[in-house]
Amino acid sequence: FQAEDGIRDYKVTGVQTCALPIWTVRLDEQLSGAKPQVIKLDIEGAEPLAISGMSGMLQDPKKAPVLIIEYNPEQAVEAGFTPEEFLRRVVQIQPAYRIWKIGAWLTPLQLDTPALKELRQCNLLLRTMP
Repeated sequence: FQAEDGIRDYKVTGVQTCALPIWTVRLDEQLSGAKPQVIKLDIEGAEPLAISGMSGMLQDPKKAPVLIIEYNPEQAVEAGFTPEEFLRRVVQIQPAYRIWKIGAWLTPLQLDTPALKELRQCNLLLRTMP
């Protein structure tokens, strides 16, 4: 990702691509005053950028939205991030967030554990807990 004046280019190494300018906005600014209860992100590896753009919404543990985020290690690496980067950003902004893998049932996860490092593409639920 290369940012210049709010425009980002997404490039995948080893694949013939063309760059398309995409205007981006911070969710903190776009949803100023709104209090969403749930936010779903599936943006092909750019999740860390989105988390940074909504940091204001995540700061109050009583008002922080539930997050459902696609975890895709391969896309994260292609986008220039470690697979866990967006999770680290969420927990750094708001330590009250807890992480679960969504499947037939919810499986609790923690950062820096073998279970997280072994995950493949899936959806994760993040919710603040007292």
